[in-house]
Amino acid sequence: VKNGIKVKIPFKDSEKIGYIRRVVHKEAHARPIIEVKENLGIPESHIKFLMSAAERYGTNLDSILKFVKAGPLSQVEPSSKRFRPRFQFTKDFTFEDLVEEIKVSSGRTLVIAPTDRELVHIKQEIGLYLDSEEKCIFGLRSAIMQHFADLKNIVIFDEFSEHYRERKSPYWHTRDLAILRSRSEPIKLRFVSALPSMELLQ
Repeated sequence: VKNGIKVKIPFKDSEKIGYIRRVVHKEAHARPIIEVKENLGIPESHIKFLMSAAERYGTNLDSILKFVKAGPLSQVEPSSKRFRPRFQFTKDFTFEDLVEEIKVSSGRTLVIAPTDRELVHIKQEIGLYLDSEEKCIFGLRSAIMQHFADLKNIVIFDEFSEHYRERKSPYWHTRDLAILRSRSEPIKLRFVSALPSMELLQ
């Protein structure tokens, strides 16, 4: 039994579904676990972030947790050799600067892109400079919901893209959750965009 496990327990005359938020190793009266529904293994600090996300969008924790994956993020493959993403760097911060930040970081960096094609391109470009792929994690919009051990940085490309808004309730946005997460966890957040949104400038 560990944090983040979805379980079924008896409650009065019925059965309820809930999540284990904290494991305490001491004698205590507790309801028995009837069934383990899903084993996400989420630490308490990350559950706090997810709860703040649920509060931000006026929903319950279960509606947020359905976007948290039990397994690793899927790998994407190139679909167009001619494709070039729309993001651009400035004179004050270049692609080489980003790679150097990833290299010298004491932990791992989560890189998020709006589409498969952009993610593949970014992964290929960053891969040319990194000696180890373990320093970087690559994902699409729902990657912002996932827990990764030793995560220190989040980089989001083209945050103005419409692909970052979830089409299903509660209609969360990757940019907003990234900002929320950086406030609740010791994570450095960076946006790389040719056209920053008004929300980001505010």
